[in-house]
This record gives sequence, structure tokens and C-alpha cells, in this order.
Amino acid sequence: MPAHSAHSAHSAHSAHSADSTRRGKAITPSREALTPRRPKQARSRARMEAILDAAEQVVAVQGMARLTMSEVALRAGVSIGSLYQYIPTPQALLRALTDRFLADLRSDLEHHVGEARTPQAFADAISQVIWGIYAKMRDQPQQREIWAHLAADRDLAALNLADSRENAEGLVAALVRVGVVGRGDAAALLPDVLLITHLSGSAVQMAADMPVANGDKIVACFVDMALARLGLPGSSQNTVTP
Repeated sequence: MPAHSAHSAHSAHSAHSADSTRRGKAITPSREALTPRRPKQARSRARMEAILDAAEQVVAVQGMARLTMSEVALRAGVSIGSLYQYIPTPQALLRALTDRFLADLRSDLEHHVGEARTPQAFADAISQVIWGIYAKMRDQPQQREIWAHLAADRDLAALNLADSRENAEGLVAALVRVGVVGRGDAAALLPDVLLITHLSGSAVQMAADMPVANGDKIVACFVDMALARLGLPGSSQNTVTP
């Protein structure tokens, strides 16, 4: 969902890869190194939000190549030491940005899927969330660039896959609850749900990079394919912008 201190994202990532290899054996960063701090106090949460706001501003104005820890600290008005207390590594910064972008959408998904009592309501919930991600990516072009760098980082991509698997398991449980699939068939459906969950971000990112009319058709097509594969009815909310 990487930025690096005194170098560009690309050059720093190369340096990270080199530093992560010792005597021919790759060193996998710990989960802690890839995970931003989760502040509990209001003042700390506000500082974290200010840091992430500054990082997004850097990407929006200057691009990912200028997203460095020092640049973020400067724009956020904090010391570099203070920044590292919240964000332990450049990879964690990228993950924090993506997590924040998806937080509201994840909340919407949990809410709408949780409220769904019929296959039709479930289908509408899935459609609404995918279209919501697409709308936000169009409104915030910097998010597409951040997402692309997340996918290019091996360690963060692995964590992203783990998140997708967790989301997929939750969706399968919900499909059982609304009667789309029986408990005995849930395990067989998990690969399909995982594929749809994991590829939805890439599909939406591709659509958001296209002219609106073409992008809308891509999203509508993806939603139709996803719902059909899950055995759900078509969604009344899966509409293309005129």
C-alpha cells in the first residue's frame, strides 16, 4: 500500500533490497517494520493524520519520486525523529496511506454486508463498495500512484494478500449467512472470493486511469463478472455514467 528517506522511492527501494540481502540470503522485514503505529490518544492521532496529509500532498504535488521521509517531516512540521516514532519505515508509510484510503470503504463493506439479509442486498453491497473505490480513485489521482507502488513492493504485497484472504473469509461467511452457498460448499468457494477480492483494486485502478466512459464500462464489467462468479444476482446499483 514506499517512500524512502533521503532518496527517491525507486532508488531507496533498490537500496533496501540490497541491504536486505546478506551472504546471498534475503532478509524479510518484520511485520512491525511494515506496520505504522496505531496511536490511541487524540493528540497522537491528530499528529498521525497530519503526517499522512503531508505525505499525500507530496505525492499529489510532486509525485512518488519525491515521497521521502525527510520531505514528509518537513511538510508536516515535525522532526524526522518524531516521524519515525509514528512511521518506522518508508514501507510503513505507504501502508498507512493505503490503509487510510481504504478505511472508510472497508467500513462501508462491513456495514452493508452485515446488514444484507438477501442475495440481492448482498450483491448491491458489493457493487456499491467497488464503485465507491473507483470514485475515490478518480477524485484522488495520487491514490492510484500510491496503490501501484504498494503492489510493486514484495513485502507489502504479501501483507496485502493476507488482508485479502481475511476479507475473503469474511465474505464467504456472509454468503453462507444469506443462503447463497451452503456451509459444506464454503471452502470450495473461497478461491473464487479471494481472487475477486484481491483483483478488485487492480481492476479499479486500471479503470480510473482510463477516460471516464471507458473506465465506467470496465468497472461495470468487473462487478457483473464478480457477482456472477459468486452466484449472486445482478446489482441494481451497477450503472454506467451516461
